[in-house]
Amino acid sequence: METQTTTNNQQVEKFKKEAQIVYILYLISFLLGGITTLIGVFIAFIRKNEVTVPEIRSHFEFQVNIFIKALIIGIIAFVTAFIGIGIIIALADVIWFLYATIKGFLALRDGKPVDPSAWF
Repeated sequence: METQTTTNNQQVEKFKKEAQIVYILYLISFLLGGITTLIGVFIAFIRKNEVTVPEIRSHFEFQVNIFIKALIIGIIAFVTAFIGIGIIIALADVIWFLYATIKGFLALRDGKPVDPSAWF
């Protein structure tokens, strides 16, 4: 029984570290042209269906939602750039992306779940 508990704790810690890595990949994407965001969303998308611990699973779902929402807002910013408001929308997208990523990272560090569908 103790061995199974140890194995479960090891898996939880493994998934928690992977969720932290995804948040870090999201944050460093600004320095590396966004490629690390793609790597992060692939990890989060794969892991969100493998994790059975709700507190950790919520982070992987949140990370996928961050990516999808930021991508949609980014497309809207690109389309509206031609009428002059795209820059403002893009700036708001970047600020929101940073906010959501940092919020999720801090919640994970504190062992708290996040609402995957939340904007703020």
